[in-house]
Amino acid sequence: MATATGHSQWIGNEDNLTHAHRLRALFDAVLIGGNTVLNDKPSLNVRHVEGKNPKRLILSNKCENLSSLKKVSDCKTYLFRDSGYNYDDCSNDFDKIIYFNGGCKKEKMFDLLQKCKQEKIKSILVEGGGTTLSTFIETKFANTLQFHMSPMLFGGGIKAVKLPNVNQVDESHKLSNMYVTQIGNSFMITAGLES
Repeated sequence: MATATGHSQWIGNEDNLTHAHRLRALFDAVLIGGNTVLNDKPSLNVRHVEGKNPKRLILSNKCENLSSLKKVSDCKTYLFRDSGYNYDDCSNDFDKIIYFNGGCKKEKMFDLLQKCKQEKIKSILVEGGGTTLSTFIETKFANTLQFHMSPMLFGGGIKAVKLPNVNQVDESHKLSNMYVTQIGNSFMITAGLES
């Protein structure tokens, strides 16, 4: 998902970017983690297609300043944080700070999704980064996965998915209903995640 130094712009092509913006326009909200805010300084809005901007959800238990998230006038931006931590006040950067609870990762993600429902958010596009994506896969709260494969070899770098190691093949996370679509000079693999 990035080189070893964190450089990722641009791995994909224009068609990948258009596809990402089309997805944003279809979802109520787009969610990323704090590292993605710090590293990419994204806008998370719809610019390359017609459509409404989604709400922007930032999942972060970090104390770093997250004000590098680009301001977008017609996008509500929420910060989701674990209630078990104390943080510096960053309320000026967000429309709302929402705390979620739970004893384990799955309970915390379930509570986060319940809080989203209370905010009238019914569909969420999880865009990244690796830790955030992996949490939704590991807790089985991801319905559909899309992996974009560019014609590049890095030799190493930052993984898109960081899941706990398994000892046996049958312990792996299984994908279902998989199909491949060509997007420009790259490929997109779309699949469901078996529960």
